[in-house]
This record gives sequence, C-alpha cells and structure tokens, in this order.
Amino acid sequence: MTAEGETNTAKGPHTGLAIATFVLIAALHFLLLTRGTGDILGPEMLSGSFDSLAQSFLRGSAEVDPDAIRWEAFVVDGRAYMYFGPWPALLRLPLVLIAPGLAGEWARLSCFVASLLCLAAFGTLVRAMLAKNPYLEAEHRSFLLVTSLVGFGVASPLLFLMNAASIYHESIVWALAGSLCFSAIAVPRLGRVEALESKLLLLSFIAGATLLARVTYAGPLYLVLLFIGFRAMKNGTGAPRIVMLLLPAGVMLLFQLWYNAARFGSPLTFVDYSLMGFMRADPTTLEVLDRTGDFSLTRVFVALGNYFVPGSGQVSGAFPWFRLAPPAYPDAGLYPRIFTSWVMPLSLIASWLVLAGSMGLGLLLHDRTQRFAQACFFAFGLQALLVCAYYIMELRYEIDLLPLFVLGFAVFVARLGAPGVLVSRVQDVLTALLFTVALSAIVATSTTLSAIPVGGPAHPKAYKALWQDKFDAINRVLPGHD
Repeated sequence: MTAEGETNTAKGPHTGLAIATFVLIAALHFLLLTRGTGDILGPEMLSGSFDSLAQSFLRGSAEVDPDAIRWEAFVVDGRAYMYFGPWPALLRLPLVLIAPGLAGEWARLSCFVASLLCLAAFGTLVRAMLAKNPYLEAEHRSFLLVTSLVGFGVASPLLFLMNAASIYHESIVWALAGSLCFSAIAVPRLGRVEALESKLLLLSFIAGATLLARVTYAGPLYLVLLFIGFRAMKNGTGAPRIVMLLLPAGVMLLFQLWYNAARFGSPLTFVDYSLMGFMRADPTTLEVLDRTGDFSLTRVFVALGNYFVPGSGQVSGAFPWFRLAPPAYPDAGLYPRIFTSWVMPLSLIASWLVLAGSMGLGLLLHDRTQRFAQACFFAFGLQALLVCAYYIMELRYEIDLLPLFVLGFAVFVARLGAPGVLVSRVQDVLTALLFTVALSAIVATSTTLSAIPVGGPAHPKAYKALWQDKFDAINRVLPGHD
C-alpha cells in the first residue's frame, strides 16, 4: 500500500506459474467437493433447502420445505424457515426454472464456483499489491504470488470448507468470496479517491451480495462503502451521484430486511433461536443465551485463546497428525453446549497468513499517512470482534477472521523490502514464508481429512468408513504403530 499520490512503476509478477498453481489448487478442491468421483452435481446435506427457498421466492414467500431444512427449521405459525442467507437461493432461481429435476444437487457446483472466486480474488489482490512494491526483485514478487496462492488454497481453512458442500459451508464460502472480491478491488486503490469512486457501483453490488450470503462478512464492506462515499463527497462529488452508485447495496439491504420480516416478523431480527425445535428442547441453552446473549464481549478472550492457541487433542501421534478437537470452555457458563464443536487454531492451520498479516497490520497502524486504510482496518476488525463474541466456537466461524489478516497480508507484500521493513532480510522472509506455508498445508490437509469420519451427516457412512480405513492402513505401516 502506498501513500496518496505516490507513483509506482514496479512491474507485476509473472502470472504463468500462478495460473498453473491456480488450476492445480482448483483441481484439488474439485476432488474434495466431489469425494473423488468427479460428479459436480449431487445431493448434499440440507442443500435442497436453497432450492426450496428459490421456489418460494418465485411465489413471494420465504418459506422452506420442512423436509428439506429438517432440524435447522425455524417454525413460525406452522411454517418452516431457515436462518441461512438467501444468496445461494438467488443463484438457483434460473436453475429451478431450467432444470427443476436437479433440485437439491447444485451445492457442489455452487461451492466450487465460490472457491474459484476466493482464489482468483486473493491472487488478484496479492498481484496488485506486489506491483506497488518497487523494492522487490521480479523473481521475489513471482515467488510471493505463487507461494501465497498455494497458502490460501491448501494452507488455510478454505481447504476445510471444501471437504463438504453442506448448507453450513456454502453460505460461508460465498461470503468469503464476496469479501475477497471487494478487497481485491478496493484495497489497491485506497490511496486514490477517483479510482475508488470509479469502482463504487461494482463494490456496492459485491457488498450487497455478501450481505445476502452472510451478514458478518458484509458489515465491514458496508462501512467501507460509507467511508468511500463520504470521502468522494468531500472531494467534490455530488451526493445524488454517490447515492446512485450505492443503490445496489441499498436494494440488497432492503431485500435482506424483507427476508427478515418474512421469517421472524421484524426486519431487524436476523435469527430467533427460540423458534428452533432442538433449541426449545434444551432449556439450559436458552437460559445461557437469555443471560449472555448471542454475542457477548465476555467471550472474546476465550475465543481468541481457542482460535490462536493450540489446545489438547489437536496434535496426534497417529495419522492424521493434526485433528479437529473440541474448544476449551471456561467454567463460567458463557457457552451453551448444544452440540460438539470443533476448532483448529489459525496459528497452525494458516500460520503464514497470521504471521505476515499481523506484521502488515502493524505496519499499517504505524503509518500516519494511511488514515483511510486504517479506518478500513478497523471495519474488518469489528467483524473479527463480532465472531469472537459469538456463542459458538467453530472452525468454520474462524474464517470470519481471514479478511482482516488478508488485509494485513496485502500491506505486508506491498511494503516488504521498503526502507525500514526487513530490507536486508527479504530472502529470509521468503524462506520463512515457504516453511510456514508447508507446515500449514500439512495441518490444513490433516485437519480436513480428520473431519470426514466425524462429520456427522455431512458425508455418506460408506465415505466416512473408507477414510477411517485409510487412516488405519497408514498407521499400520508407520513406525511405532501396530
């Protein structure tokens, strides 16, 4: 990230190897999502709910078939609804008209397309920020681009999302894709108001789509949109033009408010757990939520400990060596124990991103010329704070922390080698990056595979048994195992 008005003539990194890397990572995600079959269409856990919702949208309703949503149903006046964002259902609208016989079989394709967007957006962001760095040699920029792309694709929680195209993963991977696409467009232009304004209509649409996928990811994007709008008006752009450019985000916000009102009777109610059958059957859970709320700042430090500090059961002497494990709960009644949760700290599953992203955020916060970028940092920081205050700790919720570290990583690659920023240690930094990416790739792969046998109804029983047999076979030939 460069200061306003700074001219940068550095050439971007070569992209041929990066494209080949992208294709290989995409192939790996494809194999995981299709369970090695290559069948991109097929039933997934509760995924038919989005098809049912799409059909209801065509009738002006937000209902969902109870048989499609099953235990995740919110029952209001005898009608079933779901709390998941409507974006995947909106994507299915043409599909339910063109191919109604394939209802319930689109989730794998949906998740795969979203994962491609995640990878492409992350690679585009890193390449753009490297092009702003005149202090690195061309081969260093190419190495950073390829290594970080490998890191994001196979050494981050994104790989875990690809282990199943369940309803829980689909909304998250689309929300992450929206956040990354927004960052790929906005972050390289933060020092140039005119460039930001020229992309404001597109950013507005992306923010709105992200809102409809998952609200927590959209909060920072809407704040950044407001920052850009106010800054553009300060520079002389008329308010009517800004309002028109922000119209897509406004329209999608109104749709979300209608969706809330259609489900829960209030446009400001995003979820009401007292309407879920298995929640009502657990008075202890409702008591905890009544006392502490869905979000509570008292949970923040507990969540940070679980999301960053390795805990018991996460490292094993048997394959897979790194495994999902339940969070470490305090004895303060802060968390309802509804079901078994699973976590793996980001310091292991994405160590390269945490380390480099933290360094980049530190550089950003100490740069007094980057006030606007710092405001954007605080917007993404609020998302991280919100998920740490949530009443459930899960690996899939840790992914809410990624946009903040991606912002930091973007700053890091743009500033590496600049005066005062590891000038004589660039090669050491690249070596450390390669090592941490390799370590996190092992952790992410092990974690992803470890989730398959314990994944509940997310996978067929035969598929879970197949992987458990593979684990047993590997362990039989490893030293120290019978």
